[in-house]
Amino acid sequence: MGRVMPKARPQDHLQLVKSIGAGGAEAVPTLDKVLTAMPDLHVEVDHARRVAGRRWDLVLRSGAIVKLQTDERIETSLQTFSRLENAGTLTRRPLVAIDLRVEGRVFLTPQNKTMGGAA
Repeated sequence: MGRVMPKARPQDHLQLVKSIGAGGAEAVPTLDKVLTAMPDLHVEVDHARRVAGRRWDLVLRSGAIVKLQTDERIETSLQTFSRLENAGTLTRRPLVAIDLRVEGRVFLTPQNKTMGGAA
């Protein structure tokens, strides 16, 4: 089980997944296990946000949010993300969100680029 470490210095625990959200401390071991098996993805994750006590959003260092399926499907979601990352470097693209919540589908939300000048 994960635990809250209020007096810990983050720089002393860089290998741990930082998590926020109700129920995150109890659920983070499963997420950590899957991310540990995917080191290329693990280094891209800034922190994980627990959503509705049943799934995770991963906030990447780029600022993009990866919306995962429920805990029962987390490994499948992360494998899908890993395949997509290897094929097209999603973490380097200007994306706001990568939504993997629907089985067999991926929804990408690009950053809005406001164009200057007259339309």
